[in-house]
Amino acid sequence: MDDTEILNTAVLTGKKATVPVRTVAVEEDGSITDVSEFTDCRSTDKDILKVSDRCDYVFVNGKETKGRAKMAVNFTYSYLSAQLEMNVWIPRLPLQIEVSDTELSQIKGWRVPIVASRRNSWDSEEEDRKAKGCTLQYQHALVQVLTHFVAERADQRGRPAYFLGRDWQVDVTPLVRYFLRVEDSRVARLHRGRVLSGRDAGVTAVQ
Repeated sequence: MDDTEILNTAVLTGKKATVPVRTVAVEEDGSITDVSEFTDCRSTDKDILKVSDRCDYVFVNGKETKGRAKMAVNFTYSYLSAQLEMNVWIPRLPLQIEVSDTELSQIKGWRVPIVASRRNSWDSEEEDRKAKGCTLQYQHALVQVLTHFVAERADQRGRPAYFLGRDWQVDVTPLVRYFLRVEDSRVARLHRGRVLSGRDAGVTAVQ
């Protein structure tokens, strides 16, 4: 991804996504001067892409509802002006949750200790573990969250443009894994938002 593209991950995380911008002027003698702090700037659509007060970066903050190809930001310095075009990609909702195995069975003959909450000493932990006994072990599955990143075309007509192409989705699991929940925690549980493990017979879903 180059510097004229921005993925609006803020929609998923609530954290601002930025791309730095630097404005320079080329003098008659060919010298280059950084005029960023003397520049005025304006986004042509703040609902898609915003620009900082100091004109030193463009950003999205998660309040946006759409993306756009060739989104323009105007910069002005004295009597000079320039336009920056950015491709702003936004995740298509709802996200697609995939599980490597949708049926988690008991592993025959495999039992694991039931570990109680931590105590102050090893002896008390060991005693508590023995008292609690063991439970059946269930299979595990990997959880992955995917989505397309899309943008309106510049003419705002027809089908949207796709980041990486229509046949490719982006793995956003690292961005959203701590927001994932198991509908019925008695049936299964989620470890670090990536691994689903069975706990008891039943049907549940990852949301």
